[in-house]
Amino acid sequence: MESLAATGNAPVPGQVDAAGNDDGSVCAHPLPDATCIYFIVTLDLPRCPVETFYLFRDNRLAR
Repeated sequence: MESLAATGNAPVPGQVDAAGNDDGSVCAHPLPDATCIYFIVTLDLPRCPVETFYLFRDNRLAR
């Protein structure tokens, strides 16, 4: 999670992990660049707020 936090995605990975099994790991699925473009246009941002947008999930197995 430290590497994800270093790219500007903190505190979300830690929050997702804490809500799950709190073992210090999460699954991070990178979203396409179009996601960043959507946020830039919709929120009138000068640039993307993070290098890559991720969809985070806890790494516990689904039951």
